[in-house]
Formats: sequence, C-alpha cells, structure tokens
Amino acid sequence: MIVRPRPHWLRMLFVWRGSVLPDILPQLLATTAFAILVTVLHGRLFHWKIPLNFVPFSLIGLTLAIFLGFRNGTSYARYWEARTLWGTVLNDTRTLVRQALTLSEAASEAPLLASRLIAFVHALRHQLRKTEPGADFRRVLSPEDCERLESARYKSAMLLLMAGEWLRDRRQNQQLAPALIQAMA
Repeated sequence: MIVRPRPHWLRMLFVWRGSVLPDILPQLLATTAFAILVTVLHGRLFHWKIPLNFVPFSLIGLTLAIFLGFRNGTSYARYWEARTLWGTVLNDTRTLVRQALTLSEAASEAPLLASRLIAFVHALRHQLRKTEPGADFRRVLSPEDCERLESARYKSAMLLLMAGEWLRDRRQNQQLAPALIQAMA
C-alpha cells in the first residue's frame, strides 16, 4: 500500500489540480460579490431601510447542513466501496499468482501469468484514471505481449484473456489438475 504524507489543511485550500474550484469559480465569485454588496449597503436600498433578521439565514443554514451531511456520507460510502473493491482485485491477483507458483507442475512458467496479472492491475488503474498505460506495460510485459495490447481497445480485458490463455495452455499440457483449473478460473 502506498502511504503518502498528509499535507497541511491550509496548503490543501490552495490546491488547484483535482479540485472542484475551477468548476465552481464563477458561482463563488458571484456569491462573494453579492455578499460584499449586501455588507456595503447594510440593509439600505434607494434610501429605504430594509430590516434583515437572522431567521431566513438560520433556516437556509439548517437545510444546507442536512444536505451537505447527506452528500458527505454518500461520497464517503462510494470511496469506501471503491477502496474495498480495489483491495479485492489486488488480493485475488496475488492469490492467483500464489496458486500458479505453488500448485502448478510448471512453476517456471508462472512468472508469465504474474506479469500479465500485474499488467492487468496497472491497466485497470489507467483505465479508471483515463491515462496511458504504455510505460507500465513495457516495464512488466514482454515485447510480444505489449505489441498484442497496442491494438486492444480495453487493455484490461485483453490482459484477462491472456491470463485465461495461460490457464488453458497449462490445462492442455496437463500441468494443472482439473480441480485446480476450476479453483483458479
């Protein structure tokens, strides 16, 4: 697991990349300008005194607090589910490689499956982030596998297919027991 240092909260206020600030900047500026205008006029409009009391603001504040609390809870639930699913993917790929290394008659060929599963995890990460996985592929895969992946639209699905081909080849060469194929598939 990658553990990164936690930046200070004040520094996080000014982070632009990955922030929602560029999306909400026009609304934020309009709200700030309106708040400045209300503060400057202080309840006066065309020489008339408009009384402002706290009741509407407290009602809006209560509604906003409930809404933001619900949104925050939903957001955290989505984050936690994604974290759980990502952990499951990592654990399942580790288990599959362990089974290939320990239960196969051809343990010397298991690094091929391991490299394809490592590349699968990287491909899935890049697919979710909409980035290019080429550098990670060249680092862990053979040139033949990289060439095969270049034309694939969904590289993670192609890597799963290639891992399945590894299992098929081991079954055809009778290097894995049929019960193990069922457990590993």
